Amino acid sequence: MYILIHHHLGLALTRMDRLYEAIEQYQVAINLNPGRPQIYEDLGRALARAGFRDLAIKNLETAVQMKPGAPGYNLVGVIYAQQGDLDKAIENFGKAVYLDPSQASYRRNLAGAVEIKKSFLDGKWQRSDYRWEYEERTLTNTEMFSFVW
Repeated sequence: MYILIHHHLGLALTRMDRLYEAIEQYQVAINLNPGRPQIYEDLGRALARAGFRDLAIKNLETAVQMKPGAPGYNLVGVIYAQQGDLDKAIENFGKAVYLDPSQASYRRNLAGAVEIKKSFLDGKWQRSDYRWEYEERTLTNTEMFSFVW
């Protein structure tokens, strides 16, 4: 029960952009039960938003190792792309597309990363403000009311 309280409080705090407090709550939840991949993914999202991309990648990669999923791979790809590591971004976007080929945003991210890398290799790269696409996560109704007795 306590793990859910800390996890869901982390989600609520993230939604309110109180990222440092959210990160603390996710870490408490992980300490209570380190076997839940969704908490690592949510912690990774908060860390990325707070600018701690290396820690975000570490937690997101833990989540996808525990439970591979297209949204997680896509988000790892976004963070790598933002850091300029296009090879790792392409690898992760490719995994996301493989797991969920129907998601257009994953295909656009993969195509964008490939195009940027190609233009860079051709010597024609110019700084771009490419907008990487990923899903925000909020409490679902099931999660929100999981405390109700």
